[in-house]
Amino acid sequence: MREQDRLSDGPGDELGPGERELETALKSLSPARPGVDAVGAAFSAGRHSGRREARLWRGAAGVFLLALAGSWVVPARHRGGPPVVESPALVSVPAASSVVRPPSQSLIMLDKAVRDGGLDALPDAGLPPAQAVRARDRV
Repeated sequence: MREQDRLSDGPGDELGPGERELETALKSLSPARPGVDAVGAAFSAGRHSGRREARLWRGAAGVFLLALAGSWVVPARHRGGPPVVESPALVSVPAASSVVRPPSQSLIMLDKAVRDGGLDALPDAGLPPAQAVRARDRV
């Protein structure tokens, strides 16, 4: 048996020099790397999902805005019932003896004193007078 016959895979496997060159060139090729970037695909899917959700929220906000504008522009009409007559309101004022005055050191009273008489109208703080302290007095 010849060496050529042992290496052949089957009948009609005799290749010419051009075909052998093509076979060698094809064996040297490797598949291309996949063109899908996993992080990019996930980012794109999230962005697409976010756009859909944003459209939904924008649409709902637009409908709400139109309803609000419509209710503001179109006055409400009362159906049935007596007509509304506006009259001055009565306000009851408590007697002066029942009004509680805040303490004189409260912020309300201090503000009123400054508005009425300026800074000189502020009450005395009740602090002891300040004394000068020297370093030689401490030693």
